[in-house]
Amino acid sequence: MDAVTILAPEPYTAILAARLRPLGRLDEHENGNLALSGSSDYERVYLYPNPLIWNELAPEEVSLYRSVIVHPVLYSMDFVDVGFCRKALIAACDDERLFLDNDFGLFMPARQYVRLLRAHPDWDWKRDPAPPDE
Repeated sequence: MDAVTILAPEPYTAILAARLRPLGRLDEHENGNLALSGSSDYERVYLYPNPLIWNELAPEEVSLYRSVIVHPVLYSMDFVDVGFCRKALIAACDDERLFLDNDFGLFMPARQYVRLLRAHPDWDWKRDPAPPDE
């Protein structure tokens, strides 16, 4: 399973859940974990607050994260199917307050990432990490 990291300025679980709910069955757990299921077994994403990400970051990544949001809340979105993850990111992350790290070399405002996803529906950031020209 692959993952992207979403940086939020505050706890955002309720907002993200409301945005994801129209995409399929959303299981919401008391600990803030969300599991979104689509129409097939591969159409599934897990979104959850993940403070353990801090332990995996290099010092320059910590500095980068804190340069855009001083005390971010980090969320992991785990996925198998890039297409379904794309739908989830477009629904949840078209937000000027969020930032996104796709774990394949791109870190940018989430709204900008969503624009890339919309403009290039066939882009698979796992196979071709370079962002397409906007």
